[in-house]
Amino acid sequence: MRASLSFLTTTTSTGDNHGEAPAATRLEVLGYDPVAHRILGRERTGERVTAAIVIPTRGEHAGAPMSLAPDALPRLAGELIALVPVSSSGFELTTRVVQRRGLRLTDDLAPIRKFALALGVRRHLGGMAIAAGRQMVVAYLRPRATLRQTWALPGGAGDLAIVTYCGSPIGLGADRDAAVLVAPAMH
Repeated sequence: MRASLSFLTTTTSTGDNHGEAPAATRLEVLGYDPVAHRILGRERTGERVTAAIVIPTRGEHAGAPMSLAPDALPRLAGELIALVPVSSSGFELTTRVVQRRGLRLTDDLAPIRKFALALGVRRHLGGMAIAAGRQMVVAYLRPRATLRQTWALPGGAGDLAIVTYCGSPIGLGADRDAAVLVAPAMH
């Protein structure tokens, strides 16, 4: 307990000499590719597209987002099916701090907080969890996350949840989105 309190009181959440605070990084979902069984999206920081995101929905890498160069998006996007937004009222977001560290950006500042944060999203129906998904992210400054948006995949293959957390350590921090594939149990 003493180590935990020491960590929280000897780290800082802001930095003076880092210039302008960065814009939030948002994940924009473009659609579902039924041939390749993957979700395509793009990551935007402000108005600039920084990455193409591919999320497989089947196979051993299902739910693991892959970040590609933004110019790869036109080659990947074939016939995309639009995802249907669903209410997030039946979803539950859980967070767990797996690891915490102090990260020093410069010599004259106190270290900032850095967390390995486990995000878990479960879908409930009638009090029972019918689908679940997990994702690990690196969060800075505070280990909090919020469920921003949810979509249903075509054919009842599951859902996609977008979770927002503090993903940039500059200034007071900037938000970043993470995609969590919420799929029914395999057995």
